[in-house]
Amino acid sequence: MSKVNGPVFPRRRAGGSFSVAIRYAVSDSGAVQVAQERISSWIGRKKSGNNLDIATELASPPKTDLIDSQTMQVVFDCRSSSALWKGLMVELAQELSTIGGIERLGFWDLVTGLPHPASIEP
Repeated sequence: MSKVNGPVFPRRRAGGSFSVAIRYAVSDSGAVQVAQERISSWIGRKKSGNNLDIATELASPPKTDLIDSQTMQVVFDCRSSSALWKGLMVELAQELSTIGGIERLGFWDLVTGLPHPASIEP
């Protein structure tokens, strides 16, 4: 723990990799399918454009994970060398922000299971 900034977000595993997620409240189950389609489209644009190769940053493409019928998350499994994961998360969060039926709850550290405090403040 840093004396100045508090706990480090995100916590890394012993090998240096880490997992983070954008967590959403779901009020319309159809919105999950729309989100999955948007994520697939975003990944396709990343692969086909002159953009960053997400495979250099992520161990696997971002994927949705249903926690329960009212909560989903978009999981980023990051490589130990990942330096651009924050930008990718913010970009995808913006991509999903226009979908009705889901509302962003915040960013979660999946190693600790804790949210980033600044991401859940009103």
